[in-house]
Amino acid sequence: MAMQVTNPKRPEHMRAFNPDRDMIWAMPRLMRRVFHSMGELSDQKLIEMLEKRLIGVEVYGYPHADVMGEAAKEVARMFNLMQQFPEKAEEHAKEYERMWEEHEFCMPLIACLLMDAIFAELPTWFDQVRPKSKLAPIPDVEEIERAANEFLARGDQG
Repeated sequence: MAMQVTNPKRPEHMRAFNPDRDMIWAMPRLMRRVFHSMGELSDQKLIEMLEKRLIGVEVYGYPHADVMGEAAKEVARMFNLMQQFPEKAEEHAKEYERMWEEHEFCMPLIACLLMDAIFAELPTWFDQVRPKSKLAPIPDVEEIERAANEFLARGDQG
């Protein structure tokens, strides 16, 4: 997922726009899939998913449907506010943190389901950005491996 950006030195070189893949345009579709998935989960499946995804956490009980619905409404409202008032990035970040504190089970569930939706679409996105020329730039996926190795190296030091 990426955002459509321009090179400030050469604004005519705007990256090709793709509403199916670009982050801002893909998010509504992805979040629709997340909320649909949330609605499909039984209480027991929800508990199992949270315990499986949140390693080492035992879930005693589950967020009731009304709590999950409230979290979903707040996430949707946050997206609307970010679109309407992008200049208030700091306030949006604080609201996001508040939602994680207030909805301690719902937000990790939403995050997991969103990553599931993203990973499900990644092969298609990679195919869409496959360059036609060997000289064209390609996504630097090696950067992910470098970052993982740096993370592992830091763990060895402590």
